[in-house]
Amino acid sequence: MRWGSKTPPGSPGVCLKGRSETSVEARSVARPTLAATCDILYRRSALNRQAWLSGGRHLAFGDERIWYRIDGAAEPTLLFAHGYPTSSHDWAPVIASLAPQYRCVSFDFLGFGASSKPRRRYDYALQHEVLAKVVRAVGVTRAVLVAHDYAVTLGQDYLSSTPRAPFSLAGVIFLNGGIDPDQHRPRPMQRFLASPIGRLVGPRLMRRDAVLRALREVLTRKESLPDDDTWEAISSDGGLWVMPRLLRYIAERKRRRERLVAAFEASAIPHALLWGLDDPVSGKHMLDAIRPRAPKAIVHELRGVGHYPQLEAADEVARLLDEIAARWLNA
Repeated sequence: MRWGSKTPPGSPGVCLKGRSETSVEARSVARPTLAATCDILYRRSALNRQAWLSGGRHLAFGDERIWYRIDGAAEPTLLFAHGYPTSSHDWAPVIASLAPQYRCVSFDFLGFGASSKPRRRYDYALQHEVLAKVVRAVGVTRAVLVAHDYAVTLGQDYLSSTPRAPFSLAGVIFLNGGIDPDQHRPRPMQRFLASPIGRLVGPRLMRRDAVLRALREVLTRKESLPDDDTWEAISSDGGLWVMPRLLRYIAERKRRRERLVAAFEASAIPHALLWGLDDPVSGKHMLDAIRPRAPKAIVHELRGVGHYPQLEAADEVARLLDEIAARWLNA
């Protein structure tokens, strides 16, 4: 079995509720059985970060390098954008399921994962340039963007055409992130690193166990986090030193809050929310706040799932991505 292989309805670990007639659907993800936990460990070993990186390549971005990877068929295309503080490897279990039907393009933003990690100022304008560079390099002409956490702001920018997506955007699928910046609840480590003292001394104080513990706190299915791979993605190439610089995204999107939220109401571009409700950072409280402002969104609530649906409920997320993207790409 591959990491991300599809789980039939009713199999251990996933309990599907009846499909509603509206655009809102709720699903419960049960606590994993011993067999399900063993399956997670097996799949993780089959596609660890080293194997993931060996299937990608770098492209030049000025004096820096951006890592990207292409999996699957020639068309249609799904473009995957990851969150903070991890990397594109978060998408590995989902992409393993979707690659037989789609060309899956994933990449690491500047400052993350296997891309360069210069000690510079970071903002969303820079990361829009990174995404556009990847899109041009791989020849994406039409795609569905799948965005998690840090990347949801880029998706909202595309909904409002500020900037316009550098390809024909068939739709945007959002997974847990600060789509309403006022509702975002940063973790203690994030608040510390974003503070003046944290920016100065935080990287010297961060230890593997503390960073991984902080990440596990936002997952319901904590065994879904690949500890060694996650730490390597964050800490390699001086990554700890850029974490405070990257965290400026929280203040940046707060300054742009009204335009980001209004994008859901004003945009004619299809969009969907696949949401882990048990996320302490951007969970049910975030979805409840944005729902009145996103009347056209397809909404799938994932009960028993935390901040990383693509890791915690990979099979179900892959199934939903396929269902939604196929509808938009065939329209």
